[in-house]
Amino acid sequence: MTGWVVRGILALSLLTAGWHVFQQLVARQASRFLAGTGAFEEALRWDPDGGDYHLALGLHYQAQLDPELAEQARPHLERAAELNPYEPRTLQELASLYELTDQRQLAEEAHLKAVGLRPTNGDLLWRVGNFYLRSGELPKALAQLARAMAADPGLVRTAADLLLGVGVPPAEVERLVPPDPNAQRRLLGVLAGRLEREPPAGLLFTTLQVWRRQLASGSLTVPEGTFLINRLARAGLVDVAQREWAALNAANGSPDPLFVEGGNRVWNGDFERPVFGGDLDWVLPSAASYRAVVAAGAGPDGSAALRVEIDGKVPSGLRRAQQQVVLEPGREYTLSAWARAEGFGGAESPRLQVTAAGARRPVATLDAPALDGQWHEGRVRFRAPDKTGLFVVGLVDSLENAREGIVWIDSILLSLAE
Repeated sequence: MTGWVVRGILALSLLTAGWHVFQQLVARQASRFLAGTGAFEEALRWDPDGGDYHLALGLHYQAQLDPELAEQARPHLERAAELNPYEPRTLQELASLYELTDQRQLAEEAHLKAVGLRPTNGDLLWRVGNFYLRSGELPKALAQLARAMAADPGLVRTAADLLLGVGVPPAEVERLVPPDPNAQRRLLGVLAGRLEREPPAGLLFTTLQVWRRQLASGSLTVPEGTFLINRLARAGLVDVAQREWAALNAANGSPDPLFVEGGNRVWNGDFERPVFGGDLDWVLPSAASYRAVVAAGAGPDGSAALRVEIDGKVPSGLRRAQQQVVLEPGREYTLSAWARAEGFGGAESPRLQVTAAGARRPVATLDAPALDGQWHEGRVRFRAPDKTGLFVVGLVDSLENAREGIVWIDSILLSLAE
């Protein structure tokens, strides 16, 4: 008799388990093949404890941003959280619903419970930090966003830009960002990007602090650091850009002792350093009829020199070999260089000149070198205009017809006149 009872109980248990599995299968098929909310409602009719169906239905109602539908979403999301208590996404969606319905305490509890499940998940920390920002609780927001950036340095750009955008001082944002080089470089990108806008107080100071730490760590190559130099120059901070440009190259083993501190306003006037093409570097264009390159061993003493080869008519819109420089308005300067040229069908070769940025008429022009293939030194004294400090030093040609020839330039020096 006892055996029959045991077998009966076992059979009943199997039937019950089988029926439950059958219900789950029907619910799954209903969710797959039916449309809209009806699919999940039908799935829940067959499987009332299906946490995924409660979540899906709750999210559908929540997405409508309608207070009445939000109330319909609440029981489904709360039930989903009960059925899946260790699923952070469910808790965060529930937190969003509570916030939508102005239940901020419940929202905070749900957010913190989700973070407690995965305390090193950057996305969860990011969302709770944003919740505190929207709630006006800045200290809590800063703490959570700092944790988010530490957990996921990929969030640094977005978080730093957000915090600066809501008025957090740059120095405070810097304090929150992790010290590792990758995170600091992302922060530097955000700070530099804001220099061209109306800069908040302390932005330049903080930007340069982060920048100099990167230089000191040896983690910035010249191509990588050029973006800040360009931002500084375009923000009108050209004197600062010049100083940091020299420091960047020096940190990478290419110092130019003559530049600025040594009196020369032209960077790399002897062409002994690599050219990267930033706003304060040489621009060396290359086209079918105009090729500007640094040629090793082509200088008057066997050093490097700039070599420009012209083969036919040069397009008028093509920028010639040039560099942006800063001069003090109203001061007297001397421009000198060594040059040689050959070819050009007996016409005048390209010549070096200084022009105010955006102007057409030069303020100083060296005589074109003789077409004898020999090196000649040119020198001219001039006065910088009173109303501008930004100039361009470059080779200019006035060839109206197609010509072929080569000109070499070396040892360019632009300094205050004695």
